[in-house]
Formats: sequence, structure tokens, C-alpha cells
Amino acid sequence: MGYGALIATFIAITLEVLAGFGSMVTAGLLVTVLPGNQATLEGLYQALQAPGQAMDPAAVLDALLTPLTILAAALFLAVLTPLIEETSKSLGVWLAGTARPLGRARAFALGVMAGAGFSLTEAVFNGAAQLPAAWASLVVLRAVTVLIHGLATGLLALGWYEVLHRRPWRFAAYAVAGIGLHGFWNGLGGLSALAGLGVLEESAPGLHVGIALLSSAMLVGTLVVATLVLAWLTTTLVSETRRQAMPADGARAD
Repeated sequence: MGYGALIATFIAITLEVLAGFGSMVTAGLLVTVLPGNQATLEGLYQALQAPGQAMDPAAVLDALLTPLTILAAALFLAVLTPLIEETSKSLGVWLAGTARPLGRARAFALGVMAGAGFSLTEAVFNGAAQLPAAWASLVVLRAVTVLIHGLATGLLALGWYEVLHRRPWRFAAYAVAGIGLHGFWNGLGGLSALAGLGVLEESAPGLHVGIALLSSAMLVGTLVVATLVLAWLTTTLVSETRRQAMPADGARAD
């Protein structure tokens, strides 16, 4: 848990800053090169320079919300960020496994704890700036996110267990499951936030409300499924460990 809260967060933040800077540079080059985007730059410049509009989020939002920027944000949020964070968190399990042999249950438990530690630090950084406004919804959101982080890293940890036992071809399935879960969760959250921005703009409010409700329902459904999977994996791995601890004749071990 200490590794996830301190070391993994440092690694992930460093890589995400570098990746974010590279994404911004790439998006800026594309905006200047691709045809038709000059009007977007001019609109953003006018929104920032117009008297009384520089601090108006809606004025800047109109110029920033283009298909290209939305796609870039979606890729960063739902693909690049989960890839960086889950790799950073789960590497602690690989390091622990190189120091001493790990069983599947222990590897999974260490992964869940690393994910929980990472989520704790993330909650402090991401949540402190939003307090005290809407503290109840914020606390609930950060609490349920612990489960997503824990399960996702636990799945990656099982993948590293397979690598440590010379079965690297099994790593891909666990990696896709863990990173995919994290990316799907982030994508739904981003979709919900984007719909909320649409409501603030008062453009087609019914559509944006519908998207927000649908994404919220999918978030709840994802949380329920993740809870069931976590419970099933925990029960399965505990039973597996107990069977391995039993002597060959079936007698209970001392």
C-alpha cells in the first residue's frame, strides 16, 4: 500500500506530465496543420482577448470543444492514463516477486493494496481542491474509485505472477482486463463530465441530460460488476491457497 501511495504515484505523475505535454504539442501541431482548424485558433484567440470574456468558461469552451480536442482528451483519459497508472502500480508486485516467491493469492492481494494506496493519494490530490463544495458526492466517488483501482491493479498483479512463473503469454489477458476496466471507468466519467458541460452551455439540454444519466447508470453497473468480480476472485484464490496447503492424503495441515 505504501508503494502504491508514494512510489507509484510519483512514477505515474511524472510519466503523465511528460505524456500530457507531448499530447498538447502534437494536438497543437495538428490544429495548425489540418485544414479548417485556423478558424478554431482564431475563435479561441478572440474569446481570450474579448473584454470581459477571458474569465468566462463558456466563451473559451465553445472554441476548445472540437472533435479533435475531444478525441485527444478521450485517448489520454481512457487509454494513456490507465496504461501508465496500472503499469506503475503493478510493478511493485513484480519487484516483490523477484525478492521472494509469491502465490497467486498473495500477488493479487498485493496488487489490490497497491491500487488502494494509489487511490488514496489520488483522492487527496484530486479531491482537496474541490472541497468543501459537494463534499458528500466527492467522498462517495473517491471511495468507490478505490475498488476500481484495487481490482484493476490486482488483475495486473496476476499477470506479473504469470510472468514470474515463466508464462508471459498469459500476461496479456490480465493486462487487457485491468487496463480496460480502468479505461472504461475513466471514459464513462469523462463522458458524464462532457455531458455536464453541454448542459452548462444550454445547447440541446435534453440530449446532454440523457447522456449524463446513461453514463451514470453505466458507472453504477460497472461498479456492481467490479464488486462481484473482486469477491469471486478473492473467494477463488483463497480456496486455491487452502487446497494447496492441504497434504496429499487430504488430512488437515497443522
